Amino acid sequence: MMYPFSQYDIDRFWMKVDKDGPIPEACPGLGQCWLWTSTANKDGYGRFKIFPSLESAHRVAWVIDNGPISSKKLNVLHRCDTPKCVRQAHLFLGTRVQNMQDMLTKKRGNKAVGERNRHAKLTEEEVQEIRMLASTLPINALAGMFSVHRGTIARIILKKTWKHI
Repeated sequence: MMYPFSQYDIDRFWMKVDKDGPIPEACPGLGQCWLWTSTANKDGYGRFKIFPSLESAHRVAWVIDNGPISSKKLNVLHRCDTPKCVRQAHLFLGTRVQNMQDMLTKKRGNKAVGERNRHAKLTEEEVQEIRMLASTLPINALAGMFSVHRGTIARIILKKTWKHI
């Protein structure tokens, strides 16, 4: 990311921010989120074009207020868990591991379970059928029948996956 930013880039950045966003439910004491109103990636994180690159809006907000990030291993994390938020008070630096720990602590992450998960290869009906047939057929046979890896079948039978069924 190129730094320092020109005043033109900074002004252009803040023109794309709505400072009248919602108060995050998880931490209302932080105050309102400042939401990025321009383009976003598939996960909802704002994107800002600073020639020649496309940068994460919350990362740009951090750099505008604090200067360059000292290490490429550091990420800009959200206290508010709102991907489009660029408010400085809602942002903090952390490693990828710290981000994952924060996600687990706050019980967020992939909320799309079962068939709603875009990576699901089976239906809930098929999972129920696999569990019923597990007492009579070997894992390899079930894997062949449902065209999935035998490890997938084992995790279903042990209820390590598809726990909600």
